[in-house]
Amino acid sequence: VYETTLEQYNTFIGKKPATSMGNLPITNISWDQAATFCNRLSRQEGLEEVYIFEGDNLISFNSNGDGYRLPTGAEWEWLTRKAGRNIQSKFAWGDNIPIPPSSGNLADEKAKGIVKRYIPNYDDGYEKLSPIGNYKKNESGLHDLAGNVSEWVHDFYSISPPIPGETFINPDGPGVGETHVVKGSNWKSGTLTELRASYRDTSKTGRDNLGFRVVKYLY
Repeated sequence: VYETTLEQYNTFIGKKPATSMGNLPITNISWDQAATFCNRLSRQEGLEEVYIFEGDNLISFNSNGDGYRLPTGAEWEWLTRKAGRNIQSKFAWGDNIPIPPSSGNLADEKAKGIVKRYIPNYDDGYEKLSPIGNYKKNESGLHDLAGNVSEWVHDFYSISPPIPGETFINPDGPGVGETHVVKGSNWKSGTLTELRASYRDTSKTGRDNLGFRVVKYLY
């Protein structure tokens, strides 16, 4: 329902954060660190680990594992713009522009001077990160699918166009790659392109506007 917090992640690595910061989303961690966090949760509950590492290197995925993992790009986008809706939307909050109040922690008036582009006449109450769950959940019941931090997802990143006419059903993305997909807007996002649910990015390292959430199969 929420993005993984600083307190949750620091508990995992054996470090206790300051109370005032514990409810902020974790940032500045790599995709591998996020996947390792998922595996640790799986081991704690006796579930099959999804990510298979050899030392510090990811070597494969256990696609049938019942443990915790990152959502796929397709799952993330479905939850953000289609789940619970009759019609697919452009943004996590729907299709409305100007952005409705309390839609998320974005590059608002308070971020002016911190970011290159900001959203005029929008005020989310924070210059940078905000506590998780601080804004309205969307129709799928999840919080912070718009804003706060962008999120690592399961898929490897690729710019290869799909084969014309081919339809992929619940895809996991490419089997190999050098970097992973990043989905969602964040507190630095101030353009319509970045705010669209279909927008995707990639990164080789963690960033101060990039975190993650975990999912698992229920059956």
